[in-house]
Amino acid sequence: SVANYGGLAALASILAFAPSVQEKLLSLIVLHRFSEMAEYKDELHQSGGLYALINCLTSTTQDLRVREEAAIIISNLADNEANRYAIIQENVFPTLVKIANVSDNLQLVKTFLDSISNFSLSSEGRLKLAQSGTIEFVVEQLSSKEPSVINEATIRSRIKGGTPK
Repeated sequence: SVANYGGLAALASILAFAPSVQEKLLSLIVLHRFSEMAEYKDELHQSGGLYALINCLTSTTQDLRVREEAAIIISNLADNEANRYAIIQENVFPTLVKIANVSDNLQLVKTFLDSISNFSLSSEGRLKLAQSGTIEFVVEQLSSKEPSVINEATIRSRIKGGTPK
């Protein structure tokens, strides 16, 4: 597989240094697939992929599509403890909330809402979620026109910390 031959590190490098939006989006499409598979989540972190994603997310000069896709992948990685800890330490929640608020990408909103329970497993994660405006974002999603978003927001509005899904 691509991952067994250093492919994730190469994708992270392309993401970090590619000059065009198209090249970044292509590497993000592949990274997205790997972020959905549990066996690659540690390697995404160890290869530098997580930090390349965070840089894409937090860079205000990036295209919104790049930032949206990075937000989805970061949210996917939250169910892995090492990734979750790194994401909490980097305090990307304000940026995630900002992007989710301006995006019309339904997958982004649902994935971010879904990841909140994982981020809330630690007291530090709950504190950063509260400080970032995430709670207000969840409450706003309760009035969404999309039933699946309302469902996710309802579930996340009950989170007090506990076990991941």
